[in-house]
Amino acid sequence: MKKALLFTFGLSAVLMTTVSCKKNCNIPEEDTYSGPIITELNDTKIIIYPSSGGLLSSFPNGMHITANSPQTQQDWFEVSFDGGVTRQALDFNQYNIIGYPLAVKCDAAIDRALTTNPLASSALFTMTVQECNDGCDELRTLENYILVDDSMANYTVAFQVQ
Repeated sequence: MKKALLFTFGLSAVLMTTVSCKKNCNIPEEDTYSGPIITELNDTKIIIYPSSGGLLSSFPNGMHITANSPQTQQDWFEVSFDGGVTRQALDFNQYNIIGYPLAVKCDAAIDRALTTNPLASSALFTMTVQECNDGCDELRTLENYILVDDSMANYTVAFQVQ
């Protein structure tokens, strides 16, 4: 009887410890995109490669790189249109890159939404961040870039983080 009671107590303690330490986190497994953000070409993921980390630290209010931007800024990026198999220079006469630095906790999902107002030649890039409260409060910086069509080259882009 004592052994059964001790076993039950010990098993309960182990279960309570392992279950109570696990925290539920209900964020999407993948980031989401909406609006005229180009994320795929022929059902293949597009990947933007900056030449180095920390580029956005020089642009704390965001960046919009177009064919009219200095060549040195255009040269900061390569892109893969085949899911990362190959990289190439980006044709800024066809595409633009918009970027905004984010500081998020370890476990986070981001909804990136771009809304445009063609009559005002303006766009709003909204980033909605969902973070887990799983005990990891360390912030990490995200190089947060999106690819858009060159038709936005003369747009003024505003940024909003929620």
